Amino acid sequence: MRTLDISSASAPIAEQILYDQPWEGTAWNLANLYLLSLGADAIADEAPRLVGLSEETTCFVSPGYFG
Repeated sequence: MRTLDISSASAPIAEQILYDQPWEGTAWNLANLYLLSLGADAIADEAPRLVGLSEETTCFVSPGYFG
């Protein structure tokens, strides 16, 4: 299992991570996780306010996960 601090990824790297996701729902949740970790608004008001997400063998976390 690997862990990735999504907020530390540059925009191009975050974009590639989103494109690499096999499921649209995971990409949607990761995009919102990334935006929220940067202090930006989520894509939609109803987006879940996640601090971490696990998919297959990868855990994606934001700094909020630790604090």
